[in-house]
Amino acid sequence: MKQKGRGALLFDPGTGKTATVIDYISLLAQHGGKEVTKVLVLCPLVARDTWLHQLGDYLPPSVDYWAEIIGGSGVEKIDAIASRGGRPYQKLADGKARLRPTRRQCDTALQIHRAIDLVTRPEYPRERLEELGIAAFSSPNPKVQLLVLNYDAFSSRRAIRHRRADEWMADAVQRYEPDLVICDESHKLKSPSSNTSRAVARAVRFTPRRILLTGTVMPHSPMDVYGQWRVLDPMEFGKVNDFGVRKPATWTGFMQRYAKLGGFQGKEIIGFQRLDELTQKMEKLAMVVKKEDALDLPKTTDTVVPVTMTAKEGKVYDDMRQNLVAKLEGDAFVSAELRIIQMLRLRQITSGFIKDEEGNHHKVGSSKIDAIKSLVHDTLEAERRIVIFSEFRWEVAAITEALAQKGTQVWPVTGDTPPAQRVDIRKKFGDTGPGSVDRMVIVAQIKTLSVAVNELVSASHAIFTTPTQQRDDYIQARDRLNRVGQIRPVTYWHMQVPGSIDELVMHRLDTRTELEDTLLNHIYKK
Repeated sequence: MKQKGRGALLFDPGTGKTATVIDYISLLAQHGGKEVTKVLVLCPLVARDTWLHQLGDYLPPSVDYWAEIIGGSGVEKIDAIASRGGRPYQKLADGKARLRPTRRQCDTALQIHRAIDLVTRPEYPRERLEELGIAAFSSPNPKVQLLVLNYDAFSSRRAIRHRRADEWMADAVQRYEPDLVICDESHKLKSPSSNTSRAVARAVRFTPRRILLTGTVMPHSPMDVYGQWRVLDPMEFGKVNDFGVRKPATWTGFMQRYAKLGGFQGKEIIGFQRLDELTQKMEKLAMVVKKEDALDLPKTTDTVVPVTMTAKEGKVYDDMRQNLVAKLEGDAFVSAELRIIQMLRLRQITSGFIKDEEGNHHKVGSSKIDAIKSLVHDTLEAERRIVIFSEFRWEVAAITEALAQKGTQVWPVTGDTPPAQRVDIRKKFGDTGPGSVDRMVIVAQIKTLSVAVNELVSASHAIFTTPTQQRDDYIQARDRLNRVGQIRPVTYWHMQVPGSIDELVMHRLDTRTELEDTLLNHIYKK
């Protein structure tokens, strides 16, 4: 409120970012002076359901709400956003697709084929809502209209008539005229050159209130701040010209100010500078909450499970490491022309498979999967709920098959798992009461369940099979268990092949946190 609706909530995962923002939405609806307060939430794909189902939990009964996830094709999303603002496009053509204003009685009516899900107060009949939209709310209560859109909707630059898709989306957001835009997991906007980050910044530039939410504001370096503050307040890091006018910040100016450049042609970032100034500018609009200060959580334990590869697996690994080529069974070979591909292949080999140039998967061995099976069914036999985070889809499928046995339900979750099924799996996993599933294991690609998931607190053991190279995914995944609602000590099991790339990636994940913690602690005055 003090910052007039602009701020960055840099809360550790599990410390209540969503609840805090919904409280603010409630205050805005009740004291903002508008009949309908319009909110737009931008978030990763896996976080969409959380906003719909937590809105009713935290909004007071005195505030009515209409919350929906906008779905459909890119063109349908563009048209739907504009229509919810009462300013639909007269004609928006995209090849065979031709969209016109809704034929409902109200421009903001629910165009049901474009909404993945809709949540309102239970006393309002769905049929009437589909006919009239938010106008169907007959009570005098203040109203909130909240639309949820995933970041991918801003990524396309393909041409639609005389504009690019991202330009149409920015225009649609401005037609919706949101009173508040929330960027959940805003570190997804960190890249200064990504289409998504630039398009979101253009789309929200006329929105008076903007809030960033993230528990990992600098997953890689202080340079990650630029893309996020470009959305929040592009002027903060800008320069003042000769006429005393502050201009929006540019990536070049930001980099020259806060990075030390060297290397090839003097254009590579080799270090950082003026970090005190950077944090002083951030703290004007940022609020930091550290988990150790906000929550009285049980302790956590990290345990490394050494996995010894067979002679066959070791030979394939050594061949790829030394020669960038590995011989498989028969006459099959897999090569890696680039070092980055070599690193990927080495990580695959420690997982038990390798992928060739044609996209075919070849099983190398099962040492790590056998170790996971023993850990789940022997060491953790008494545990009713276990989460396994994996990097590769092949690995998820292989682990799911290996763990299948009577008395244990094993559910895989990948990017291909339908949203409705994901929600159902999460609910089953979170329910440990009478009549619930006796024993359940979730095997998930780490990106699919690392953010906006609260049900995993029913487990106190998580297994990381192959270390991810994305530190933000790793931190978020850990905090799915170690958060509000957890009543037991949490143990994280790390399956690692000694002396392999597993250890190198894990070391980088552990040591990268130091600089970010230093900067955030300065903002927090710790």
